[in-house]
This record gives sequence, C-alpha cells and structure tokens, in this order.
Amino acid sequence: MPSRVSGRMPRACCICALVITQSGRDGSSRRTLGKVILVAPCPTINGCMCMQIHLTGQITAGVAPNPGPGIGNIHVSTARIVSSYFSDEYSQCLELQLNLHDASDTAIVTRLTDDDNSIRVIAATVRQLADYRFGSNGQPLTSSHANLAAWTITDAVAIWHGYRYGVPDVSFRGQGFRSLDNFQNRTVSLEELLNTIVIGTGAYESASNSVPIFEQYFQQR
Repeated sequence: MPSRVSGRMPRACCICALVITQSGRDGSSRRTLGKVILVAPCPTINGCMCMQIHLTGQITAGVAPNPGPGIGNIHVSTARIVSSYFSDEYSQCLELQLNLHDASDTAIVTRLTDDDNSIRVIAATVRQLADYRFGSNGQPLTSSHANLAAWTITDAVAIWHGYRYGVPDVSFRGQGFRSLDNFQNRTVSLEELLNTIVIGTGAYESASNSVPIFEQYFQQR
C-alpha cells in the first residue's frame, strides 16, 4: 500500500504543511496517516523551490518527538520548561506568562510556527538564561537585565551558547557547559570561556563566531 506525501510551499524558508496519506493499490480507501508541520529553508534550483523530505519510522501523532519549529528553532520541551519557569518565578507578571507548560505538544508546535509567538518564546528563553547567568549558587537573579552597562561580551556569548546547546539543570538535556556553576562563573575571561568552558560539537566555532556580532551590537548601544 503506497504512501503519498503532499505539501504546499508558499515561499522559500517557509512553513510547509504536509499531509501523509495512504491508499489501496487501486487508489481506493484513502486515509490520512498524519499531518506534519515543518519549518525549513527551501533552496531554489533554476528559480524553482525544492524540498527534500526524509520520513523515517511510523507517524503516530502528527508531530515528531520534541520538534523545534519556528524561526527560533525552539523545541517543544524548551518552550514548556521556559513557560513553567516564568509561571514559578514571575507569577505576578501576567505579561510574561507564556501559558505553554500544560499545553499539548501539538498546541505548542502550532504556537511556535507563528512568528510573533516564536519570537516571544525566544525572548523568554534568553531572559531565563540571563537570569541564571547573572545569578549564583545555582539560583537565578530575576531582573530585567536591561542595563547593558552590567553586561560583558563574555556574558552575551555564554548566553548565546546556552541558547544553542543548553545549560545543565536549566535546559532540556543542557549540554553546552559541564555544569550550571560553569555557566554562572562570570570571573572567567572571554578567551577562557571559548577555549575551556563551552563544550559540544562545534562549540568553539559557534561561540567564537558570535563575538564580532556582539561587539558590534554593544558598540552601537
């Protein structure tokens, strides 16, 4: 019984809504196996948008385990953890509530594929990481962190690396640092952070490539 994949691609770097169906050999008894929302850059060849899809395993719920859709590549588990963090640490600040920690995976994916919602969760994730970066003894410092005079390039790079690779005891499967203490240690130099503190495949390249971007940003402020 062959399976068919159909999709609509409105533009490059788009949201691709896919419907996977299965039908009998004579084309009858068609049924939907699952619906998947993907966000991926779609390259162009001779002006035509192309998409390559690899389907593995069995589609059972319409959403792959812990997907990271949206422009910020925020995974469902991360969105849920960050939402729970703000519910606990900023319960009196209604404008900071994401209300995702009790939502289903499908509901979170739907929210994350919307640009405005995705950006909001990105900002919340960075705020959570900043709370922990400026905190101590494994505890966060709940503050706006809006005073850039209190920041260093090293802080920015550490938070960027935490966003990409995760922080132990903060992020889902945080693997960007050996410990939360390492992430909170603001006494190390930028060189030491790059060469001995950040870990993970491609960690040095990822972190070091962010340095000129942050330097330019801080110079403009």
